[in-house]
Amino acid sequence: MADDSAVPTVDPAAALWREELARVLASNSFAGATRIRALLTFLVEEVLAKRGRRLKEYVIGVEALGRSSDFDPRVDTNVRTETWRLRVRLERYYASEGAINPCRIELPRRSFVPLLHSQIAAADTPSVTHAESRAPTCGFRRTEPFQLALQQFRETLPEGDEAFGFGASLIDELALELGDHPGLRIAITSDAITSLTTSRQSDWTLSGSVRRVQGALRTVVHVVRTDDQEQVWSHGFQCPAQVVQDTQDLPRELALNVARQLLSSPAVQTLGINRPTPLGVAGGSFVRSLLSSGFARMASDPESLRRQVRRIDAWLLDHPQDAAAYRQLAMLLACLACAAPASRGELSGHLRRCAHSLLARPEESIDALQALALASMVDFDWYSAMSLLDTAILADPQCSDARVVRGLCAMHVGDSGAAQNDLAQACAIDSQSSLAFATLGLHHFQQHQFDCAANAARHALAIDSRCEPAAVLLADAELCVGQMDEGIAVLQQTRHWSGRWPVILGRLGHAHAVMGRPQLARTLLGELQQGVAHGMQAHAAMADIHIGLGDREAALTQLDQAVQRHDLPDLLLLRSAPRYQGLRREARFHQIIEHMMLPAAA
Repeated sequence: MADDSAVPTVDPAAALWREELARVLASNSFAGATRIRALLTFLVEEVLAKRGRRLKEYVIGVEALGRSSDFDPRVDTNVRTETWRLRVRLERYYASEGAINPCRIELPRRSFVPLLHSQIAAADTPSVTHAESRAPTCGFRRTEPFQLALQQFRETLPEGDEAFGFGASLIDELALELGDHPGLRIAITSDAITSLTTSRQSDWTLSGSVRRVQGALRTVVHVVRTDDQEQVWSHGFQCPAQVVQDTQDLPRELALNVARQLLSSPAVQTLGINRPTPLGVAGGSFVRSLLSSGFARMASDPESLRRQVRRIDAWLLDHPQDAAAYRQLAMLLACLACAAPASRGELSGHLRRCAHSLLARPEESIDALQALALASMVDFDWYSAMSLLDTAILADPQCSDARVVRGLCAMHVGDSGAAQNDLAQACAIDSQSSLAFATLGLHHFQQHQFDCAANAARHALAIDSRCEPAAVLLADAELCVGQMDEGIAVLQQTRHWSGRWPVILGRLGHAHAVMGRPQLARTLLGELQQGVAHGMQAHAAMADIHIGLGDREAALTQLDQAVQRHDLPDLLLLRSAPRYQGLRREARFHQIIEHMMLPAAA
């Protein structure tokens, strides 16, 4: 049954369209023009319903102007005549009655798709080049993506050349790189007939050629506007012979270069096709979702996140003051840093740039500062993380999530008093934050107060029955006080819905090994080994099972791998959890702690 109390979401863009449409229809300029009014209403409603692509002469004639189903636009020019009249009437309206309207509906020539233009933005927009003047300016709100046709590259390479097939590979990589831009729709043409049909239906066509020039590989790319074949953008790349011979991934590298150059070109920047779009986070803040659901789940497709990072980079080249884009970039980088720590080297420059921008306006960037702090923690840069969190809390002392993250950081560096203070305040600020109570319970667990930890975990689960950190904490607390069956039952139940299955399997394997069930423990170890083979972060979980089986050397090897990969949060309790007690006398264990840039004692 639908929830009658739910408040329907309102699309701000649709609201602007309808407000302006109402002003136009109520004006003297459109009074009595029944057919023109109906035509304008039909065109706008089709755009708002995201059906702008179907606005062709036949559809408009039959559905808007009452023509019969045998209507032939090649013979009957009524649609073109009426749209011309509508265009003229709109121009007259905005030259008189609508001159001070905040927005403007425009019907471009040779198009049946109306555009909404901000007249205020247009007045402030500086002059543009001839290539840019043919494209809609940033004031336009286009509801349909621009379609880009990718044509097969022409190759003048000898048969058997090691680069033969390069053009096809480059098109494939370009389709991947550009395919998830919200303002673009990609069409790939594979033969002459498809190429002709698809190109005519597209706004632009991207084509090019590849050839040998004295051993080097020369690639030239063009983008032309479909309606008049005017060149919008072009670029040339030349790879030396040694690069061509040594690089196996050359098509991908060139595709990244083409996309970067294209999206940062002035002609394309004016269209705003690479405008950042918000990350989908279900309820609560970004950081709360990241910590509660597990890092890997938030970044299940790191390559897609990298493409979004590159898109925002291109956007920021032309919009360096866009604070919202920097906040979005910070959250994307946090996802990447947390879920794919091996990529932290390539992200360091981005992280510094984001921090510099966001620290200038911390009151607008609380969530993003927390995200950057998490990324710093993954890089074992605890004091940079503390500095970012201090700034966030100074800007908003009532931010519960920022205090939770700072409490986590304080727990890592061994400042128990600061952790206790932050986490207690986080629970007081937001009594419905399951993450705050679960993290407070984690602090109790670190202090070996297992009953308090279990109580805090149960309270968190009462707030949110699927709070994964709380479920794992409750199982850990039960296992540490000898309630093995109860702890295993919690883990088995959590395993069915948790996204952190390596952690769950590691704890289960450890418990089975301690209880004298080595075969079950080794079975779970095998599952984790398969996960690691597919890139899963499971080294710390495998170490847990090896500890239960009494294999210290294997456990230390896995922990070393986990630290090398920066697998947080699995390493959070390395210095305090009872299961690691037998390793703390080992020199290798102290080297692991030093590598994490932590003090020797918790």
